[in-house]
Amino acid sequence: VLFINTYASSGSLALAVEKTLKGRELSAYQFSFVLTDEGGEMLRTAYVNRDGTAVFSPLRFTEADDGKELVFYVSETDKKKPGYVYDDEVYRVIVRPNDNGDGTMSCEARIEDHEGNECGTLRFVNEYRAEGSVSLHAWKTLPGRDISEDEFLFDLVSEASVSIETISCGTDGNIAFSPLHFDEEDAGKTFIYYLREIPGDDETVEYDPVFYVCEITVSDNGDGTLSFGQRIFRADDPSETEVLPVFRNRLKNGSLAVCKEAVNAENADPDTVFTFRIVLTRSEEH
Repeated sequence: VLFINTYASSGSLALAVEKTLKGRELSAYQFSFVLTDEGGEMLRTAYVNRDGTAVFSPLRFTEADDGKELVFYVSETDKKKPGYVYDDEVYRVIVRPNDNGDGTMSCEARIEDHEGNECGTLRFVNEYRAEGSVSLHAWKTLPGRDISEDEFLFDLVSEASVSIETISCGTDGNIAFSPLHFDEEDAGKTFIYYLREIPGDDETVEYDPVFYVCEITVSDNGDGTLSFGQRIFRADDPSETEVLPVFRNRLKNGSLAVCKEAVNAENADPDTVFTFRIVLTRSEEH
Protein backbone atom coordinates (compact mmCIF):
# COMPACT_ATOMS: atom_id res chain seq x y z
CA VAL A 1 0.00 0.00 0.00
CA LEU A 2 1.41 3.37 -1.03
CA PHE A 3 0.59 6.45 1.03
CA ILE A 4 1.39 9.82 -0.44
CA ASN A 5 1.20 12.88 1.79
CA THR A 6 1.41 16.48 0.65
CA TYR A 7 2.20 19.59 2.59
CA ALA A 8 1.19 23.13 1.74
CA SER A 9 1.42 26.40 3.59
CA SER A 10 0.32 29.92 2.75
CA GLY A 11 0.44 33.42 4.12
CA SER A 12 -0.32 36.98 3.13
CA LEU A 13 0.83 40.53 3.77
CA ALA A 14 -1.24 43.70 3.32
CA LEU A 15 0.91 46.79 3.01
CA ALA A 16 -0.61 50.03 4.34
CA VAL A 17 0.19 53.63 3.42
CA GLU A 18 -0.11 56.74 5.56
CA LYS A 19 -0.93 59.98 3.70
CA THR A 20 -0.65 63.55 5.00
CA LEU A 21 -1.94 66.53 3.01
CA LYS A 22 -0.84 69.98 4.14
CA GLY A 23 -2.82 73.09 3.20
CA ARG A 24 -6.15 71.45 2.40
CA GLU A 25 -8.59 68.87 3.73
CA LEU A 26 -8.03 65.37 2.45
CA SER A 27 -10.83 63.60 0.59
CA ALA A 28 -11.35 59.93 -0.24
CA TYR A 29 -9.84 58.61 -3.49
CA GLN A 30 -7.97 61.87 -3.96
CA PHE A 31 -4.56 60.16 -4.12
CA SER A 32 -3.46 56.73 -5.29
CA PHE A 33 -0.40 54.53 -4.82
CA VAL A 34 1.11 51.69 -6.81
CA LEU A 35 2.89 48.52 -5.72
CA THR A 36 5.33 47.04 -8.23
CA ASP A 37 7.62 44.06 -8.23
CA GLU A 38 11.37 44.18 -8.68
CA GLY A 39 10.95 44.09 -12.45
CA GLY A 40 8.68 47.15 -12.45
CA GLU A 41 5.42 45.31 -13.13
CA MET A 42 2.46 46.92 -11.37
CA LEU A 43 0.84 44.48 -8.97
CA ARG A 44 -1.57 46.54 -6.88
CA THR A 45 -3.18 49.99 -6.71
CA ALA A 46 -4.51 51.53 -3.50
CA TYR A 47 -6.59 54.68 -2.99
CA VAL A 48 -6.47 56.92 0.04
CA ASN A 49 -9.34 57.12 2.52
CA ARG A 50 -10.51 60.31 4.20
CA ASP A 51 -8.52 59.37 7.30
CA GLY A 52 -5.30 59.32 5.28
CA THR A 53 -4.86 55.56 5.10
CA ALA A 54 -4.55 53.40 2.00
CA VAL A 55 -4.25 49.62 2.10
CA PHE A 56 -3.13 47.39 -0.76
CA SER A 57 -4.93 44.12 -1.30
CA PRO A 58 -2.84 41.34 0.30
CA LEU A 59 0.24 39.86 -1.28
CA ARG A 60 -0.05 36.05 -1.03
CA PHE A 61 2.78 33.56 -0.55
CA THR A 62 3.16 29.78 -0.48
CA GLU A 63 5.68 27.25 0.79
CA ALA A 64 7.58 27.80 -2.46
CA ASP A 65 8.46 31.31 -1.19
CA ASP A 66 9.80 30.07 2.14
CA GLY A 67 13.16 31.62 2.97
CA LYS A 68 13.21 33.87 -0.07
CA GLU A 69 13.80 37.61 -0.07
CA LEU A 70 11.20 39.25 -2.27
CA VAL A 71 11.51 42.92 -3.21
CA PHE A 72 8.64 45.31 -3.97
CA TYR A 73 8.38 49.06 -4.53
CA VAL A 74 5.69 51.51 -3.40
CA SER A 75 5.24 54.98 -4.88
CA GLU A 76 2.57 57.63 -5.27
CA THR A 77 0.85 58.34 -8.58
CA ASP A 78 1.58 61.91 -9.63
CA LYS A 79 -1.71 63.13 -11.10
CA LYS A 80 -0.16 66.54 -11.81
CA LYS A 81 -3.21 68.28 -10.43
CA PRO A 82 -2.63 72.08 -10.28
CA GLY A 83 -1.81 73.42 -6.86
CA TYR A 84 -0.54 70.10 -5.48
CA VAL A 85 3.03 69.08 -4.73
CA TYR A 86 3.28 65.30 -4.84
CA ASP A 87 5.67 63.16 -2.82
CA ASP A 88 8.27 61.59 -5.12
CA GLU A 89 9.54 59.08 -2.55
CA VAL A 90 9.88 55.47 -3.77
CA TYR A 91 9.97 52.94 -0.94
CA ARG A 92 11.70 49.57 -1.21
CA VAL A 93 9.92 46.79 0.65
CA ILE A 94 11.83 43.56 1.35
CA VAL A 95 9.53 40.69 2.32
CA ARG A 96 10.82 37.41 3.85
CA PRO A 97 8.12 34.71 4.02
CA ASN A 98 8.78 32.04 6.68
CA ASP A 99 7.01 28.69 6.88
CA ASN A 100 5.78 28.06 10.40
CA GLY A 101 5.54 24.30 9.73
CA ASP A 102 1.84 24.19 10.49
CA GLY A 103 0.47 25.28 7.14
CA THR A 104 0.84 28.94 7.95
CA MET A 105 3.47 31.46 7.05
CA SER A 106 4.70 34.60 8.73
CA CYS A 107 5.92 37.48 6.58
CA GLU A 108 8.51 39.93 7.77
CA ALA A 109 8.77 43.23 5.88
CA ARG A 110 11.58 45.75 5.95
CA ILE A 111 10.79 49.20 4.51
CA GLU A 112 13.56 51.41 3.16
CA ASP A 113 13.49 54.87 1.59
CA HIS A 114 15.35 55.72 -1.61
CA GLU A 115 18.54 56.29 0.38
CA GLY A 116 18.37 52.89 2.03
CA ASN A 117 17.31 54.15 5.44
CA GLU A 118 14.93 51.88 7.30
CA CYS A 119 11.46 53.35 7.78
CA GLY A 120 8.70 52.18 10.05
CA THR A 121 5.86 53.10 7.68
CA LEU A 122 5.07 53.94 4.09
CA ARG A 123 4.47 57.63 4.66
CA PHE A 124 3.73 60.14 1.90
CA VAL A 125 3.39 63.87 2.55
CA ASN A 126 1.77 66.17 0.00
CA GLU A 127 1.25 69.90 -0.01
CA TYR A 128 -1.46 72.05 -1.48
CA ARG A 129 -0.61 75.62 -2.38
CA ALA A 130 -2.85 78.34 -3.73
CA GLU A 131 -2.20 82.01 -4.27
CA GLY A 132 -3.80 85.08 -5.73
CA SER A 133 -3.78 88.86 -5.49
CA VAL A 134 -6.15 91.81 -5.50
CA SER A 135 -5.31 95.34 -6.64
CA LEU A 136 -7.37 98.13 -5.08
CA HIS A 137 -8.10 101.22 -7.16
CA ALA A 138 -9.61 104.60 -6.37
CA TRP A 139 -10.06 107.89 -8.19
CA LYS A 140 -9.47 111.57 -7.50
CA THR A 141 -11.41 114.57 -8.86
CA LEU A 142 -10.55 118.25 -8.57
CA PRO A 143 -12.91 120.50 -10.59
CA GLY A 144 -11.43 123.83 -11.57
CA ARG A 145 -7.86 122.89 -12.36
CA ASP A 146 -5.61 120.02 -13.35
CA ILE A 147 -3.93 117.68 -10.88
CA SER A 148 -0.16 117.88 -10.62
CA GLU A 149 2.11 114.85 -10.36
CA ASP A 150 2.51 113.62 -6.73
CA GLU A 151 0.27 116.43 -5.51
CA PHE A 152 -2.18 114.33 -3.47
CA LEU A 153 -1.44 111.36 -1.20
CA PHE A 154 -3.63 108.38 -0.28
CA ASP A 155 -3.27 105.70 2.36
CA LEU A 156 -4.20 102.01 2.37
CA VAL A 157 -4.80 100.96 5.98
CA SER A 158 -5.33 97.52 7.53
CA GLU A 159 -8.15 96.59 9.89
CA ALA A 160 -5.63 97.01 12.72
CA SER A 161 -5.15 100.66 11.64
CA VAL A 162 -1.66 99.97 10.31
CA SER A 163 -0.65 101.79 7.14
CA ILE A 164 0.13 99.28 4.40
CA GLU A 165 1.02 101.67 1.59
CA THR A 166 0.96 105.40 0.87
CA ILE A 167 0.89 106.50 -2.76
CA SER A 168 0.07 109.54 -4.87
CA CYS A 169 -2.43 109.68 -7.68
CA GLY A 170 -1.56 110.23 -11.30
CA THR A 171 -2.34 113.43 -13.15
CA ASP A 172 -5.42 111.62 -14.49
CA GLY A 173 -6.69 111.10 -10.94
CA ASN A 174 -6.08 107.35 -10.96
CA ILE A 175 -5.04 105.82 -7.62
CA ALA A 176 -3.55 102.32 -8.01
CA PHE A 177 -2.28 100.53 -4.92
CA SER A 178 0.17 97.63 -5.12
CA PRO A 179 -1.43 94.15 -5.20
CA LEU A 180 -2.47 92.51 -1.94
CA HIS A 181 -1.27 88.90 -1.89
CA PHE A 182 -3.11 85.92 -0.35
CA ASP A 183 -2.51 82.17 -0.08
CA GLU A 184 -4.41 78.98 0.74
CA GLU A 185 -4.42 79.75 4.46
CA ASP A 186 -6.55 82.83 3.78
CA ALA A 187 -9.34 80.87 2.08
CA GLY A 188 -12.71 81.34 3.74
CA LYS A 189 -11.63 84.53 5.51
CA THR A 190 -12.73 88.13 5.03
CA PHE A 191 -10.21 90.95 5.23
CA ILE A 192 -11.04 94.62 5.79
CA TYR A 193 -9.03 97.56 4.48
CA TYR A 194 -9.54 101.31 4.56
CA LEU A 195 -8.79 103.89 1.88
CA ARG A 196 -8.30 107.50 2.86
CA GLU A 197 -6.82 110.73 1.58
CA ILE A 198 -3.99 112.32 3.53
CA PRO A 199 -4.76 116.05 3.83
CA GLY A 200 -2.11 118.24 2.31
CA ASP A 201 -1.06 121.81 3.09
CA ASP A 202 -2.53 123.55 0.04
CA GLU A 203 -4.78 126.19 1.58
CA THR A 204 -6.72 126.61 -1.67
CA VAL A 205 -7.97 122.99 -1.64
CA GLU A 206 -10.68 121.35 0.45
CA TYR A 207 -9.57 117.75 1.03
CA ASP A 208 -12.03 114.87 1.11
CA PRO A 209 -12.39 113.46 4.68
CA VAL A 210 -14.26 110.30 3.58
CA PHE A 211 -13.03 106.81 4.56
CA TYR A 212 -13.82 103.97 2.18
CA VAL A 213 -14.10 100.45 3.57
CA CYS A 214 -13.09 97.53 1.37
CA GLU A 215 -14.08 93.99 2.36
CA ILE A 216 -12.24 91.20 0.54
CA THR A 217 -13.48 87.62 0.88
CA VAL A 218 -11.06 84.89 -0.24
CA SER A 219 -12.20 81.61 -1.84
CA ASP A 220 -10.06 78.64 -2.87
CA ASN A 221 -10.82 77.29 -6.35
CA GLY A 222 -9.13 73.99 -5.54
CA ASP A 223 -6.71 74.26 -8.45
CA GLY A 224 -3.99 76.40 -6.92
CA THR A 225 -5.81 79.66 -7.60
CA LEU A 226 -7.93 81.94 -5.42
CA SER A 227 -10.97 84.01 -6.25
CA PHE A 228 -12.13 87.12 -4.44
CA GLY A 229 -15.36 88.77 -3.48
CA GLN A 230 -15.12 92.51 -2.99
CA ARG A 231 -17.46 95.01 -1.35
CA ILE A 232 -16.66 98.72 -1.05
CA PHE A 233 -18.69 101.27 0.91
CA ARG A 234 -18.29 104.55 2.73
CA ALA A 235 -17.47 104.23 6.42
CA ASP A 236 -20.18 106.76 7.22
CA ASP A 237 -22.80 104.89 5.15
CA PRO A 238 -22.30 101.10 5.21
CA SER A 239 -25.78 100.50 3.78
CA GLU A 240 -24.69 101.80 0.38
CA THR A 241 -22.89 99.06 -1.52
CA GLU A 242 -21.20 98.86 -4.93
CA VAL A 243 -19.64 102.26 -4.33
CA LEU A 244 -16.83 103.57 -6.50
CA PRO A 245 -14.13 104.98 -4.21
CA VAL A 246 -13.84 108.52 -5.50
CA PHE A 247 -12.16 111.25 -3.48
CA ARG A 248 -13.76 114.56 -4.41
CA ASN A 249 -11.76 117.69 -3.72
CA ARG A 250 -12.74 121.22 -4.55
CA LEU A 251 -11.06 124.56 -4.67
CA LYS A 252 -11.89 127.06 -1.96
CA ASN A 253 -13.39 130.42 -2.86
CA GLY A 254 -10.60 132.92 -3.34
CA SER A 255 -10.27 136.69 -2.95
CA LEU A 256 -8.49 139.41 -4.85
CA ALA A 257 -7.13 142.71 -3.54
CA VAL A 258 -6.12 145.54 -5.88
CA CYS A 259 -3.90 148.37 -4.71
CA LYS A 260 -3.54 151.62 -6.66
CA GLU A 261 -0.46 153.74 -6.19
CA ALA A 262 -0.56 157.36 -7.34
CA VAL A 263 2.54 159.20 -8.58
CA ASN A 264 2.85 162.84 -7.38
CA ALA A 265 0.10 162.12 -4.90
CA GLU A 266 0.30 165.68 -3.49
CA ASN A 267 -1.27 166.97 -6.70
CA ALA A 268 -3.85 164.15 -7.03
CA ASP A 269 -7.55 164.60 -6.56
CA PRO A 270 -8.56 162.32 -3.69
CA ASP A 271 -12.06 162.02 -5.15
CA THR A 272 -10.84 160.57 -8.43
CA VAL A 273 -12.47 157.21 -9.24
CA PHE A 274 -10.44 154.52 -11.00
CA THR A 275 -11.97 151.51 -12.79
CA PHE A 276 -10.19 148.15 -13.16
CA ARG A 277 -11.04 145.31 -15.51
CA ILE A 278 -10.04 141.87 -14.23
CA VAL A 279 -9.84 138.91 -16.62
CA LEU A 280 -9.47 135.36 -15.30
CA THR A 281 -7.18 133.20 -17.42
CA ARG A 282 -5.98 129.60 -17.08
CA SER A 283 -2.41 129.27 -15.85
CA GLU A 284 -0.02 127.67 -18.32
CA GLU A 285 1.37 125.59 -15.45
CA HIS A 286 -1.95 123.75 -15.21
